[in-house]
Amino acid sequence: MQPIEIIVIIAAVSFVLAILTVYIKRRIKGEPTGDCACCHTNKEKLLKKYHKMYGCKCVNK
Repeated sequence: MQPIEIIVIIAAVSFVLAILTVYIKRRIKGEPTGDCACCHTNKEKLLKKYHKMYGCKCVNK
């Protein structure tokens, strides 16, 4: 095996491990991991603005 092949294999494996590590960390912490991961924070911001404007009128209390 040539040294360049070894370097490419090590780089590919480390890249895949980094992706898996980030995914597992997010799953453990309960953060969104899908395509719509940014939507969750946008909804929270919008809901926070709504509650700030109109107050919290929760019906389930």
